Amino acid sequence: MTTDLGSLTQEIEAAAKEKGLVLFFNRSRIEDTPSFIHWDTERYPDYHGFLDAAVACGVKLIGILDYKFTKGELETIIDSLKEADMTAGERRDFEKQLNALRVYVGFTSGLELTFDYSNKIYFFHLRTPWRIEFIRLAAMIDDKIYDDDDEEDEDDPIGGAYYSRN
Repeated sequence: MTTDLGSLTQEIEAAAKEKGLVLFFNRSRIEDTPSFIHWDTERYPDYHGFLDAAVACGVKLIGILDYKFTKGELETIIDSLKEADMTAGERRDFEKQLNALRVYVGFTSGLELTFDYSNKIYFFHLRTPWRIEFIRLAAMIDDKIYDDDDEEDEDDPIGGAYYSRN
């Protein structure tokens, strides 16, 4: 997979037009509803099959979203390191890994295509490998920040003093 999905977005626009589909540039629909049917992009990463499925269903409108990796997004995660419960060595290691991702700022790191059919949303989603790495690092840092909260919950399994068994 490429390090920038920007050119793929342009390619999809041309292919959709060729198939008689209209692209609707939307925000992410991942939170719209739980009734998603996900395309298997690991085994079938080519968007052509997804567009063909839309055509076969008689769909004319495809939702599209491409998202760019921003400096602000990277800085937010780097800043959150200050709150993380980790050693100075671990912090330096995370900073080094995150700073290595600076070369991708401004690149398109993800792409979503969606269409509606029979009260379901069909969803095609690609991420660059470095975006996946960024998400992994961010999740690890979050775990280091919020890990203490989880321990408190384990000590009080019934949810605090306000729990009633009535």
